Amino acid sequence: MAKDKAYGAIIFIVAVIIIIGYTYWVILVPLLPDVLPLGNTLLANYLWALAIPLWLAIIGIMAIAAWIGYTMMTTPPPIPIEELEEEMSEVEAEKAQ
Repeated sequence: MAKDKAYGAIIFIVAVIIIIGYTYWVILVPLLPDVLPLGNTLLANYLWALAIPLWLAIIGIMAIAAWIGYTMMTTPPPIPIEELEEEMSEVEAEKAQ
């Protein structure tokens, strides 16, 4: 349980750092480009702030879709109900003898 809490704390801290950094990048740098550090660099181009998260979202969604497809491709088909019922009746018949 302590391991889960540690993972949760790490995820929380990383998420908060990303929120703060993204807010700085998208809101503060375009408003105050000459005052803030990194204001006149490539990071100041706020279009990257839209392109990178959009790219990451598309990659994430497609990775999930690929995982679902792989899982469906490699999972054996389920046993039909009729065969399962036959096996159950055979097992019950053996137990009755």
